[in-house]
Amino acid sequence: MTMLDGAQHMLEEVDEEKDLGIIIDCKLSFSSHVHAQVNKANKVLGAIRHTFASLDKETFCLLFKSLVRPHLEYASVVWSPKLKKDRDVLEQVQRRATRMVQGLSHMSYPERLETLKLLTLKHCQQRADIIHSRS
Repeated sequence: MTMLDGAQHMLEEVDEEKDLGIIIDCKLSFSSHVHAQVNKANKVLGAIRHTFASLDKETFCLLFKSLVRPHLEYASVVWSPKLKKDRDVLEQVQRRATRMVQGLSHMSYPERLETLKLLTLKHCQQRADIIHSRS
């Protein structure tokens, strides 16, 4: 029970809570958040796929960096995935997305990243952690 303005109120027990766009569960895990963000990013990728018949490198990078990647990186310093399964599902979005670029689908994932001048999401999250730890 809590006291607010002299009145008693019962606190509700919940399995998950969303605060500032970040979902955390009762076990202090962010897996639900990761899956929600992956779903959002995949929906945006689907819209891009249905809108563009083919994508060149420049157009893809512009669309991916401005419309998809923000869903995968928003506040990652707070929820940075500790579980391998969460890191893998996030990286899979970018892995699948890079295959959309015309002429790159035959390349390996590292080759596609190098050609597009993109970093792995894990690298981006580590970089963000370092930047925020120094500020």
